[in-house]
Amino acid sequence: MLSLSSTISTVSSTQIASPLPQGIRVQGWMYWARNEDGKDDASALRYTKVYAVLRNEFLLLYRNDQRPSQDVRAQPLVHIAVASSWRGVDGVLHVEDPYGEEMELHLYEREDYETSRVWGDALEQASELTHAHFSHFDVKVEELSRGSVYRGTLHDFRLERESTIRRSVTHMKKFKTWSSLRKFIPARISSRIKHSRSSTPR
Repeated sequence: MLSLSSTISTVSSTQIASPLPQGIRVQGWMYWARNEDGKDDASALRYTKVYAVLRNEFLLLYRNDQRPSQDVRAQPLVHIAVASSWRGVDGVLHVEDPYGEEMELHLYEREDYETSRVWGDALEQASELTHAHFSHFDVKVEELSRGSVYRGTLHDFRLERESTIRRSVTHMKKFKTWSSLRKFIPARISSRIKHSRSSTPR
């Protein structure tokens, strides 16, 4: 079974024959800024520490405790094909996938201007490779197969997060008072303990 990493390497190296730069690889720690509350103010941002790996046109983000190594082929939290990118201030990088989904990344060292330049240049080259792929095969984003690595997983990741939040909010609305919620929690814990004991092999 091929891992996502090996699949991406194969696609990048064999499908596009052009004078565009190949062998792009930049990696390092970053913070992924996400707005999960639907608000526009900065206070709604949530920061997740990730290990970012750029391999040719593909950007992969790993959880901080799942950094890939020579011995471990960890699955990324999300991956995208870089369609466009631009640099903000204070080490902020903005990246878009072919669907127009934007990702905001903050360098671990915000004042490391050399690292910011390296990442910015590499992301621009990555976007050229992505556009070359769509141009070479004359395919539109909407026509990509479900299994295409160029679809990425950012859109599905956000849909899943939004669905989880909605379920949580709906569940909380069932409790009209704080006292009813306090009564529910011990009962829930007790129920789980009983289930755990009954299912434990003897």
